[in-house]
Amino acid sequence: MKKLTFVFAVVCGLLYSSSAYPQLPNMILLEEATNASCGPCASQNPYLEQFLQDNSGAVIGVSYHAWWPGSTDPMYTGDASMNTNRITYYGFDQIGVPTCVVNGSYATPSSGWYQGAPGDIDALTNAVSDAQGIDNPYTMMINRYVNTKGDSEQVRITVSSTQSVTNAYLRVIVVEGEHQYTNAGNNGEKIFRNIARKMLPTYKGTKFSLAANGSSTFLFKYKYDSKWTTDQLSIIAFVQDDGDKSVGTAVQSVDPPSSGFVLSVPVSQGSKEFNMNVSSTINPNAVTYTHEGDQSLKVTFSVIDLLGRLIQPEQTEIVSNGTNGFGLHTAGLAAGTYRVLARTPTSIIEVPFVIVH
Repeated sequence: MKKLTFVFAVVCGLLYSSSAYPQLPNMILLEEATNASCGPCASQNPYLEQFLQDNSGAVIGVSYHAWWPGSTDPMYTGDASMNTNRITYYGFDQIGVPTCVVNGSYATPSSGWYQGAPGDIDALTNAVSDAQGIDNPYTMMINRYVNTKGDSEQVRITVSSTQSVTNAYLRVIVVEGEHQYTNAGNNGEKIFRNIARKMLPTYKGTKFSLAANGSSTFLFKYKYDSKWTTDQLSIIAFVQDDGDKSVGTAVQSVDPPSSGFVLSVPVSQGSKEFNMNVSSTINPNAVTYTHEGDQSLKVTFSVIDLLGRLIQPEQTEIVSNGTNGFGLHTAGLAAGTYRVLARTPTSIIEVPFVIVH
């Protein structure tokens, strides 16, 4: 079996660290089913919104809109397939609206409340506390890019895990933070928050596996809908196990998209053929790598910044058996965080580094 080992050198004044990823804080995901013609939704949603605001440093929320009691709710009809599938996934349709889950599970209801009631703040508080006590092996990073026309967006997500992951799903939601409707339904609500607008690439998500301490990068693209308020859009990404529906981690983007699409990044599912180490003691201004295998391997190296922009010209090497290397020119780079990427025909390996002056 082939084996390719990368050892990325530390330049004078350069520090490599796994913490150099601009990772987003891991959050608890609260998913709700609601409808603009649902009376109980109008009465419970203000309590839910206050709960999310009070716990904004720990919990992120998203609302799927149901097809009942009002079948013409525009937030449902905008993507009926997505809303229907996420609502039936949790069995919300068997309970009614409004209903919610915390990290994929129903909270134990307080006295007098039904299972999944968004207004049951005591139950939600306890569920969040329990979720925070579960070990989380994941770190995630989201980058957003808008094209020059301003009508489409790329979403680049990197998922890393200190533990091996098998057949999990990365699910990505385009969320509109707030939208005002004059006549979305008949329950009196006019301002709606945390609206699920679209899932990338679909509601099914993307299946992936990782070796321990591995990472995968995914690139999605979607077009804005003219009915959305684009400056209210953000991205929620989460990892879910379809076996028990548990959510392993969730993050939400905090910055607006950068201008200009980036180079496509192939999806990496991880490979036992590759191993990567970080060293602070060898050859400055160089990247060294060792390939063990019967056949040579084509590898393209590049250095990019946090916006995904190419900092140095890409360099393609035909890697043969043994130890090899190439120069890493950093003298002209400003202080900050960068990434070295090594692309093979089937995978991508990525290592962050920080330049300090």
